[in-house]
Amino acid sequence: MDVRPGSVRQARLEAGLTLEQVAQGEVSRAAIHLVETGKARPSMRTLEHIAQRTGKPIAFFIGDGGGAPRRPLRGTATDPALDHLEQLALAGDWRALRDTAYGMLPPARGAGEEALARYYLGRAQLELKDPEGALENYRRARTLFQEIGDGWMVVECMDGEAGGLYMLERREALELAEAALRECRKLSPVPLSTEVRILGHIGAIQLTHHQWAKAVALYEEAVRAAGALRDLSRLARMYNDLSVAYQEMGNLTRAASYSHKALALYGMQQDRLAMARAENNLGLVLMKQGDLEAAERHISGALGIFDQEQTEQGKSHVLLSMGELYLHREAFAQAEDYVTQALALAERLGESMTAALALQFLGRLTARAGDDTRTDQVFTQAIALLTSLGVTERLAECHAQYAEILGARGEKDLAIEHWRQAMAVARPHAVRADTAGVPAQGEEFRA
Repeated sequence: MDVRPGSVRQARLEAGLTLEQVAQGEVSRAAIHLVETGKARPSMRTLEHIAQRTGKPIAFFIGDGGGAPRRPLRGTATDPALDHLEQLALAGDWRALRDTAYGMLPPARGAGEEALARYYLGRAQLELKDPEGALENYRRARTLFQEIGDGWMVVECMDGEAGGLYMLERREALELAEAALRECRKLSPVPLSTEVRILGHIGAIQLTHHQWAKAVALYEEAVRAAGALRDLSRLARMYNDLSVAYQEMGNLTRAASYSHKALALYGMQQDRLAMARAENNLGLVLMKQGDLEAAERHISGALGIFDQEQTEQGKSHVLLSMGELYLHREAFAQAEDYVTQALALAERLGESMTAALALQFLGRLTARAGDDTRTDQVFTQAIALLTSLGVTERLAECHAQYAEILGARGEKDLAIEHWRQAMAVARPHAVRADTAGVPAQGEEFRA
C-alpha cells in the first residue's frame, strides 16, 4: 500500500517512540525503517500495527494526510543535523541535545531550522530543570512556527511553554495548557499522543490548585486515550497523580492502588527522580492509613534519591511530607525543622505555591505551640502569596484553615471574618454582604 512520504516517521517521532518500540515484536525494526525511508511498501496489517502503536488513524498515512498541516521539516527532514536532534531527544540525552541545539542557532538556515533548534533546546532545558531558559526558546520557536504555518509544532511549543510555567508555579500555566489542548483538537487528524500529554499536564496543574475532582476527570480521560499508545512513562506519571487526587478525596484504597502501579512502571524504566516522587506519594497514602513506619521508609527513600541525584527541584514536597510524618508522631520540633527547610528551598527556587503550603503548615505548628504572633504572621504571608497567585481554591482553603485556628483560640469575630473570606473566594456569587453564617469546620489538608 502506498503511504504518504514521511508520514510513518512523523507519526513515530510525535509519539516519542523508537523503531523498536513501534515494531514491538509484531514486525521487524528493519521493516519499519524500510517503510519510513520509502524503500518498502507496508501491508495493510503492518500499516494498522503502525497506526495502533503511534495513535494515528489510517487516513493519516495515505493520501494527503487527511488535511493535516504540512510539516516541511519534521515530516520530510533529511538534514543530518536536524535528524541528530530528533535522535538525541528520543534517546533522552538531554545535555547533548541542549549543546547540539544551541550550537545550531547562530548558523541556522532560515526560520524553519531555527524554530526546530529552539524547540529542541527548550525541550532539553525543561528536562534539565531550566524552565526560564526553556520558556524563552519555546516562545521564539512558537513565533517562528506560526510564521511558516506549522500548526502541529505551534501546539508542541504551547505545551512546552505551559510545562515551563507549571514548573515555575506560575498562574498562567493552566490558561496556556488549556489553549494548547483546544488548538491540538483543531488539527486534522488530532495527534493522539500530544492530546494525551496535554490532558496529563492540565491534570497536574489542577492538582496544584487542589481541584481534585477536575484532576481525576482529566487523568482518567487521558489514561483511557493513552491505552493505544502504551507510553509507560506517561502512564506512570498519570497513575502517580491520580493517587494524589484520590487520597485527597478520601479514597485511600484507590490512591494506594494507583501509587503501586506508578512505582512498578517507574521501576521498569529506572527513572530515579520519578521513582522518588512516587515513593513520596505512597508514603503519604500509608501515613493517612496510619502505617507511619512504612510511610517513613518510603519518604526517607525519596529524600535519599534527591540527595544522590543532587537535584533540588521538587525536593521541598518530600521535606513537607517528612514534616507531616513527625507532626503525626507529635515530634513538633523535628516537624518544624523539616517544614522550615521546605519553605527555604521553595522560596529560593521560586516555587510559590509550595512556599504558601509550607507557610500554612508552619502556621499549624506555631498555633499548636501557642505562638499566636508567629501564627498570624505566617498565615498573613500565605494569604498574601496565594492572593497574588490567583489560585482561588488554595486561597479559600487557607482562609478556612486560619479561621479554624482563630476559632480554637477564642477569636470568634476574626474567625468569622476569615470564614466569610473563604466563602467569598470559593463562591463569590453566593455570598451577600449581610450574611454572617459560618460553614462547618473544615478538614486539614496537604498537597
